[in-house]
Amino acid sequence: MVLSARVLIAGLALALAVLGLWTFAPALSGDFLFDDYANLATLGSHGGVRDLESLLLYLSSGIADATGRPVAVASFLFDARDWPAAPGPFLRTNLAIHLVNGLLVLALAWQLLGHATTAVAPTRRALVASLATACWLVHPLQAGIVPYIVQRHATLATGFVLLGLLAWLALHRRLVLEQPGRRWPWALAFVASLGLATLSKPIGLLLPLLVLVLHATVLPLPLPQRAAALRRAQAWLLWPPMLALGAYLLLQLPDAIESSRQLREYSLGERLLSQPRVLLDYLRRLLLPLPGDDALFVDQFQPSRGLLTPWTTLPAAVLVIGAGCLMWLTRRRWPLLALAGLFFLAGHALESGPVNLELAFPHRNYLPAALLFLPISAVVLGPRMPAALAGLIAVVTVAVLALASHQQARLWGNAEALAMDWSARFPESARAQVHAATWDVWWSRPEPGLRRLAPWRQRRPEVQVALTLIDLECLQGAVAEPTLDYGRRALSQDRRGANLAVAWLRQSPDRLISCRQQATAIAHALLQAALANPWWQRNPAQVRDLAVVEAGRWLQAGRGDAAWRRLDAALGLSPSAEVTLAASAMIATAGRPDLALALLDAHWSPGLAAGPSGRGMAAMQHRLKRWLGTLVREHAALRGKLVAELEARRSMPSG
Repeated sequence: MVLSARVLIAGLALALAVLGLWTFAPALSGDFLFDDYANLATLGSHGGVRDLESLLLYLSSGIADATGRPVAVASFLFDARDWPAAPGPFLRTNLAIHLVNGLLVLALAWQLLGHATTAVAPTRRALVASLATACWLVHPLQAGIVPYIVQRHATLATGFVLLGLLAWLALHRRLVLEQPGRRWPWALAFVASLGLATLSKPIGLLLPLLVLVLHATVLPLPLPQRAAALRRAQAWLLWPPMLALGAYLLLQLPDAIESSRQLREYSLGERLLSQPRVLLDYLRRLLLPLPGDDALFVDQFQPSRGLLTPWTTLPAAVLVIGAGCLMWLTRRRWPLLALAGLFFLAGHALESGPVNLELAFPHRNYLPAALLFLPISAVVLGPRMPAALAGLIAVVTVAVLALASHQQARLWGNAEALAMDWSARFPESARAQVHAATWDVWWSRPEPGLRRLAPWRQRRPEVQVALTLIDLECLQGAVAEPTLDYGRRALSQDRRGANLAVAWLRQSPDRLISCRQQATAIAHALLQAALANPWWQRNPAQVRDLAVVEAGRWLQAGRGDAAWRRLDAALGLSPSAEVTLAASAMIATAGRPDLALALLDAHWSPGLAAGPSGRGMAAMQHRLKRWLGTLVREHAALRGKLVAELEARRSMPSG
């Protein structure tokens, strides 16, 4: 019987892999989106990954958070070693990781059902585990995760967390159930999974908390003679990383409070107050998926300003807290329900906690929802359900989910069609409208793009809307004064758009080429507005980056001395070895090697090359560059060229 159940589950695993492949295969013709560019462009930052030095610099180039996520960053090397690159290999690897994760969810569900429902026949156990896994594997919410390349951070972290849970279950069998075999390999596998998961994305730190959820719900209580061994394992393997997670959150708290004031339209307290509503919205998307739930645009989700603003805030908080308490109190009576619910809440403990993130994103459900369908599947395929009806419900449910996801995957496989679909579904999302309008800019069709963004002219100015409107009107040959005024107000008031504004202003000569005589005046007006933004002025690095843009304008106008003074002041305010080198090279390219050498000598020092002190991957990369001598070599090469250029000019005959 056991052998036949194992053969059955092996066959079901193969069927699930084929189903998942069919479901998401249309998305493999998709393209890069949004954060893909910022995270993948580092593949080409050092001329491609071609040797040990460029490999080390690439692995330390992660920008997502303090960890840099080097494991996830390293995984992109399977797909490309330079940038720009083709999206196909990235998408295929993403799908492969998702399918492997599905098999890991199946293995975990199979083992947990063995603990929670030992009286159930092995065959039924295999069917319940497979149905629960299928619902997770082909759920329409995954259509927004698998084809979004940068979400490999989440899928890889989830895979390692699942491996860690399986390793803990193997260790648990040897500790509590006295199954023969060595314990230390499984303990080592657990620690390795924890490390790899955390270095893929910080949600990996939730692994010990998720293990405690298993112990609180489905794992059997140890016999008295085995309890001490289990407590020792927990003390060594679970509590230290949980304390580290607590310390991480405490250390992040001051920065989260301050950055919320500067970068968000809501405080950290308002973000936390909004999370019960967010969690209930996630549950609705998971249990009652609707078209468009997989979209990346949640900026229309309004934060809670108080317990009754909106009125759903207090009921949502009572419902979430009450449900969590109820599941805890009944965890031994209804273990699978408690497992699914507490696993879901624990899986959101970090990204719905005191970290300065945006209010919501669908991809955050990838790990928390891994066991959500287990109790539902157990009821559908339970002994009280007629076999024919159970089979019909299971087949129809999986078929509907797979067909819906397949349809969404076809959209993800056509980037332009996807943008237009999102624009139609989310008229209240500025990001959705801007994303669609960028395609109108790309294809030089300003009229539909202007119609999309017309309603936003009457709302609070936003940088992304303003700059896209200017792009569109410029395609028509001129930017109207009301649009330029909207752009000035956006760049002088918006909190969040500094990086976007700097990137646009750097590219403005190319972007404004259709505006002809108006181009210089538009770029100047927007730059002055950005320089006057009080929120951006609080950040020395943003002031410095805007100063580099302004200096570039002055160099184009032949005002090299003014450009030098602007850069000199900006680098004095916010020193940076990389920016010093880039700014000096920019001045030299403009035909002023004398000023370039003066700037380089004024702002270069061994201490600057050593980089800033502190924690995080950015500081680590600076230390790595110091150890490798990268910046010192770049400085020596640039200075040598400048000196040679000046000597060559002096040796030229006058007149």
